[in-house]
Amino acid sequence: MKPPCTYAEWVDALAKIAREEDDEKVLALMEEGNLEWTAGVAERLTTILHSSLEHRLRRNAELLQRDLGRAGGSHENLVAGLLGCRRRYAFLIRLASLPVLPEYVKDNLTRSVERSAENAQKSLEESASRDRTGRLASTIRNHPLDPKRSSETPRPPNPSATFDVPRRRVILP
Repeated sequence: MKPPCTYAEWVDALAKIAREEDDEKVLALMEEGNLEWTAGVAERLTTILHSSLEHRLRRNAELLQRDLGRAGGSHENLVAGLLGCRRRYAFLIRLASLPVLPEYVKDNLTRSVERSAENAQKSLEESASRDRTGRLASTIRNHPLDPKRSSETPRPPNPSATFDVPRRRVILP
């Protein structure tokens, strides 16, 4: 495959991104690609790109949910799930800010990905607030989903920590 230069090549590359085929290779080629940004092409390509991003954002949420469900109270598994989600968000930010895109399109798409990361982070922090020990909330705060926030220096984790995941109280009749 070569860097996309025609509308058809861009559509093919975005279809591969939506199917999660060779993500890094395809994105690297897309970053080198070019396209004449005309009115009809711009609208169609932006629509397809937005659709691909939305699909991948939903998939990222599903994978995060799966990873957190599998963590089983393990600190290492929880951190691995959070870091995997952050890497996927970083990938989507790269996709949303392709050099071929006009600045206003980059800004809108990037903001959409960042909002998704912020909302997921807030949701995780709210859920973790039920953990009375505070370890779960601390781990989630120290391993943010937003790649921009990850440059903050987190406190060293306690690898032997386990988390008391709040359980629903069952009231028998």
